[in-house]
Amino acid sequence: MKRVAIVTGAGRGIGEATAHALARDGHTVALADLNAAEARRTAGALPGDGHAAFAVDVVDERSVEALFDAVGRSSVGSRCSPAWPAARS
Repeated sequence: MKRVAIVTGAGRGIGEATAHALARDGHTVALADLNAAEARRTAGALPGDGHAAFAVDVVDERSVEALFDAVGRSSVGSRCSPAWPAARS
């Protein structure tokens, strides 16, 4: 079974660059970002196939659980999105 690399904050910046690097290395990438349109744009630009974009709020446990339900628990992860729950209160 091929493992999926999960990258948060994948819509732009460091997360986007990380997604590109992982895809170049042959990984299938699950791109997670609050901005689903940006994640889809990045997914479409990656080399290879099987990449998928997800709207995910990393400070919302249900949102993260839904991501893992979709891609599986045997995935590798890369956190590139800042998350400061106190700032969102």
